Amino acid sequence: MTAQTKEKNLVVVKAKNLRERLLELSGGLHGPKFPCHYPLEMGHGVSIRADTTEALAATVMNISRVGEVVLELVAPDPPSSPAKGQRVQIKYWREETLYCWDAEVIKEGKNESVTVLISEPGVSLNQRKFLRIPLSLSFSFTVVGPAESQTRGERFSYCHTQEISLGGLGFQTPVSLTVGDRLDIDLQLSPLQQTNALGWVVRCEPQVWEGKTINGVGVQFLQTEEEQSKLLDFLSSFRTQSEDV
Repeated sequence: MTAQTKEKNLVVVKAKNLRERLLELSGGLHGPKFPCHYPLEMGHGVSIRADTTEALAATVMNISRVGEVVLELVAPDPPSSPAKGQRVQIKYWREETLYCWDAEVIKEGKNESVTVLISEPGVSLNQRKFLRIPLSLSFSFTVVGPAESQTRGERFSYCHTQEISLGGLGFQTPVSLTVGDRLDIDLQLSPLQQTNALGWVVRCEPQVWEGKTINGVGVQFLQTEEEQSKLLDFLSSFRTQSEDV
């Protein structure tokens, strides 16, 4: 075995061990199943996203016993609603728990509303604490809640993380956010890889810099198993490369 092969194998082993350690700290990525119609509430804010579109903020207008949910889209300039037959993901939060469903759009209504059918149980995930890594990654986000937020439905791009972990991220922004705001985040891990997370603002500290107000924001992640696994692989690889330098 050559020295180069040994070095390559060592990197793989270190990445695997780090991934297992991060996974151990997370308590696993699997969440319990729950009935498809629970615990959505009328009047509550949710996030709705199709595979090829950005996240949209929406309000639950009606819920049927068979899993049909009417959603009204919220945005300063109403976007095109998901089309009939399109698969979407619905995210809903209660305190520090994320609930996710895969659904199908079965009806396009007036006033930017859609009706989706949730036919399978969803998954719930609780927030957890993780090691932080100082790293600048570009991302964009949509404010999807709460309903009283003045920026709800707006999309903000060209943001950069100051630090990131499996549990959340920190960044600075001139955007006025409030503790408790829900953000649907598209995080660019590399030029070819992106992941998504729903999170809530747990810290927003305004600071004046050269006459301008900049907010230091801390966001706690709520992610699905697939999204968290993607971020886990990326952070494991990043830490391994850093340690080898």
